[in-house]
Amino acid sequence: MNDENESFRNVLEKIGCKISVDELFNIVYKKRDYYEDTLNIINKLRNNGNKVYLLSNLRKVDFEYLKKDIDISTFEKTFLSYEMNLIKPQKEIYETVIEDLNINPSNIYFFDDNSTNIDSAIQCGIKGFCVTGDNIKEVFQKNKLLSDV
Repeated sequence: MNDENESFRNVLEKIGCKISVDELFNIVYKKRDYYEDTLNIINKLRNNGNKVYLLSNLRKVDFEYLKKDIDISTFEKTFLSYEMNLIKPQKEIYETVIEDLNINPSNIYFFDDNSTNIDSAIQCGIKGFCVTGDNIKEVFQKNKLLSDV
């Protein structure tokens, strides 16, 4: 068991909770319906010839559980803050992605549910959009980012 799982197991024991770490994460990371709209949009973007990347602040343990619900191969590449030793909204994380992809930042569309992260990306020349699972279709329609959303 890795150190993070061991920490969670210790907390569960201290509070007298009889569930396992796996049961806890199955509750916390229960597949959400709103993922479906997001995943459909990602697939439409890819089918239209766009490259889709993932930039995430999730901890490793959280990312491992997310991968149970989401096919990470959907993304051309993943940028994970715990691997990069950077975190959104640091400008350096966006600059690193821009440099790694060798893409003009004005050709990058960034979607996040945190407006601070969006603002920082915009300061780096990236086009940013604040979205949640509940409003992602509306944001794409309003900004004419996909014709068939």
